[in-house]
This record gives sequence, C-alpha cells and structure tokens, in this order.
Amino acid sequence: MRTLPAILLLGVLTHSLSAQIPPRKTLASSSGTPKVLVATPEIADGVDRAKAVDLAQGFRDRVAETLGGRYAVVSRDALNRVLASSGYDADAPLSEAAARALGTQMQAALVFSGAVRQEADGRLTVSGSLASPKEASPAKVTLTQAEGQDAAALGAALAEQLKKDAH
Repeated sequence: MRTLPAILLLGVLTHSLSAQIPPRKTLASSSGTPKVLVATPEIADGVDRAKAVDLAQGFRDRVAETLGGRYAVVSRDALNRVLASSGYDADAPLSEAAARALGTQMQAALVFSGAVRQEADGRLTVSGSLASPKEASPAKVTLTQAEGQDAAALGAALAEQLKKDAH
C-alpha cells in the first residue's frame, strides 16, 4: 500500500517539473509542410558577398513561387537567426558540407548549396544543387550570368534549371 502514494507523489513531482521546463523550440514548419533551406553559396576570391546573398534570395524567391504549396521555404530572417545562434554572421556563405549539416539541424527536406565565382569578364558563374541533406552526391547545375542579368535573376534561373533537371 505504501507504493501507491509514492507513485502518485512521483507523478505529481514529474508533472510539476515538466511544467517548469520550457518546451523545446522546433524549426519544423507549423503546417507540417517539408522545408527547403537555401544557403548563401560559398564565394571565391573577388566575388562581392552581397551578390552571393542576392543570388540566394533570387533562388529562394523562385522556389517559393514554384513549390510554395508543397514546400515551406525557410526565410532569410529565420536562417539568419539560426546562423547567429551557431556563431555565424548573417548571410554567411556556407560550404556544401556546412549547408547540409545546417539543413539536417533544421530538419529541412531539401537544401540548396553552391559556390559562386567571378569570371575574367566580370560575370558570375554559380554551381549548385538542391537535394536532401542526406544525399551523398547531389547532381549539380552550373550557370553563367547572362549579359545584363543581375545576381537575383541568376539565382532564379538556377532554381528553374534545377527544377527542370529534377523532372
């Protein structure tokens, strides 16, 4: 008979303690929709970081337009909050390995990672992939900036090309 009061007391203490511990914050989309993480691509020497950020935003915007109902694209602000909590600068360019690790941490279904370099004529060339963070060797697409095309439009074009290649 003494065990029943002890079990009840343990239950009350456990419930009381769990009420004091804040719930774990999750980065899963509130709707349960799979997430897409778009990382700022790695930059080669001579590439303006702002152009890499614009490229990533163009990619993010195009993915949101074309896959919006099926995927929730992690916003730039949300990504920057996670980067800051991990000790990175806002809009930090990430290597493919770092982007995939972050995608795993954020429970993203798909991660965009890439690298951007500047050609001798000043145009940007980007190589990137959109794949599961667990995929060992994702297929990459490489595009060079068209004459008069800004970095955001190059990012959007890369998203379109990766979408075509996926089908």
